[in-house]
Amino acid sequence: MKLGAKILSEDQEIEIFKVLSHPLRRKILRLIASRGAVSYKELAKLEPKAGVLYHHLRLLGDLITQDSDKRYVLTEKGERAYEILTSIFIEPSERSIHRILTPRWAFELIEGRIAVLTVAIFLLSTLLWWGSNAIPILITVIPDYGHIHMPPIVFPVINWLGSSLVSCILIRLGAGRRADARNMLLKSTPSLTLINLYPLISRILTNFILRIILLAVLQFFAILFLISAISVVARISIRVASLITIVLHYLSIVSALAIIYLI
Repeated sequence: MKLGAKILSEDQEIEIFKVLSHPLRRKILRLIASRGAVSYKELAKLEPKAGVLYHHLRLLGDLITQDSDKRYVLTEKGERAYEILTSIFIEPSERSIHRILTPRWAFELIEGRIAVLTVAIFLLSTLLWWGSNAIPILITVIPDYGHIHMPPIVFPVINWLGSSLVSCILIRLGAGRRADARNMLLKSTPSLTLINLYPLISRILTNFILRIILLAVLQFFAILFLISAISVVARISIRVASLITIVLHYLSIVSALAIIYLI
């Protein structure tokens, strides 16, 4: 990426994306970019709490500065960040089918307390595998598998760690970007929580065909959520994230088949 005559390093790109990770900071940047220069009073309409607003203005760092009238304007780096913002980030106010199918904007919010909550929900959902004779493999499930030598509740945690690790490797190989493993773990929890619902469905539905159909539905939305997570974590487009997720899905199928036929 170019910044005037300079080229942003990968570390600088990561820094900008961290700054843009919060919706309030993106709103501030959008407002300044749309008006050219903005007073503190105008920014206070976005966030009336002075402490919170100053905190986020500080985190915007060298993306913004103040002119002679004490109005906030974008720096050259801030203008480049705004270009990235408009090309990568999708805000919830935008009306698009992608807002529903691949809600990337929602995954950008998974940080802090929200991240802790999503992890807690995921860990609670792993209890659904207790007493199940099925096991999750990455983003697929081996139903009615009778050769389980470990407590089934262990598998979803291994699945969580394994799928996140494989995702990071695929992001590196497929997109040439370094993905933060911790961030991938946090943002993959909604996808894998959906997979964890399978044991509950299998207990409710006795018909094997219906269970498989419901599993396919769960996998469909789990894949869409994982696409969103990878897009946010790796700072890549939905299209590239989709290709990476498809490869991950095929790997999960191959792994499941290998376990069925070799063990």
